[in-house]
Amino acid sequence: MHPIRDSARAALLLAVAAAACGRVGFDPIAAAGPDGSGTPDGVGTADAPSELDGGTGVVDGPYRRCAELKSDEYQTCALRDGEVWCWGDNADGQLGTGGIGGISTTPQPVLGLPTGVVEHDLGAFHACARTDAEVWCWGRLDVEMPAPTPYRVAAPPDPAELACGGYHACLRTRGGEVWCWGRNVDGQLGLGGTGGFVATPTRVPGLAGVTALAAGGFHTCAARTDGSVSCWGQNSSGQVGDGTFVDPRPAPTAVVAFGAATLAKAVTAGDWFTCARLADKTVRCWGQNGYGQLGAGAVGPDRSSPVAVAGLAAVADVFSSDDTSCAIVAGGALSCWGNNFEGQIGEESLIQIITYLKSLGDAR
Repeated sequence: MHPIRDSARAALLLAVAAAACGRVGFDPIAAAGPDGSGTPDGVGTADAPSELDGGTGVVDGPYRRCAELKSDEYQTCALRDGEVWCWGDNADGQLGTGGIGGISTTPQPVLGLPTGVVEHDLGAFHACARTDAEVWCWGRLDVEMPAPTPYRVAAPPDPAELACGGYHACLRTRGGEVWCWGRNVDGQLGLGGTGGFVATPTRVPGLAGVTALAAGGFHTCAARTDGSVSCWGQNSSGQVGDGTFVDPRPAPTAVVAFGAATLAKAVTAGDWFTCARLADKTVRCWGQNGYGQLGAGAVGPDRSSPVAVAGLAAVADVFSSDDTSCAIVAGGALSCWGNNFEGQIGEESLIQIITYLKSLGDAR
């Protein structure tokens, strides 16, 4: 979920949504105060993690059934009880309601999806969802052909993970392969060349043993069984992490090693940067740093090799979107860093999150 826009509140929404869906003990309602109000943390950038104080209880009531919630600047979708519900802007049919245009302020069911959806993700103007055997997409992935109703993608029969980039999508199979489709202007499909549009999932050659997948604006990254990370696509800001700014990198390229004792367990990506959660529960980031999105204690310069996020330990999960990241740490505390020009690192962001969660419950 990585649209090419200002960073709004998507990463914070992802992190708090994980808690609201029962993954960790963090209560966004308690964090925003008993009356649902909150105060902004400031305006500008945060070049090191800033912790948001919150409760430790899991959200109760109908919101606990939420299994996954994803958002970009213009739309949000939630997975609950095997169904996907979306709300927000529908200019490109990205809500999956069968029409194009308008704005929905309340969650709407995505029409035509099979039962038993287990995961979904959002791109700039498209969305995809998967069951244990099928992949479906809707919205505008093909620049010429918006699809307001989900269509089945000719994907391998064993999808295990989805990652939607700005204008492309990839999936990881249970066998550790990666297949990608969509625009390939910057080599973000990993096929060894650039240009064109690939309509059906195509296997990324030379890549195996993949355990986690992330798609940025125009690049893609994969964590592997040996703890290494490979990335490909646009590298103008060093987001591929190979120690260079050679751009593009149209084939999987090894990220500079994290060290003998620190192996990657998960990977996440913003528009022009990437972060990995390591086995020692720290986070390393690389790529664009104009807003402090690397969390290294300073704004700029861009880094083409991983750097440690300052003062962050015991990380349970990390989420990136646009040019902001948030991490859930031990005890359910939430720390965020990066672009804060819209207050997305402050508590005011939680007001919208609470509204989203309540509207989702009310829709059922």
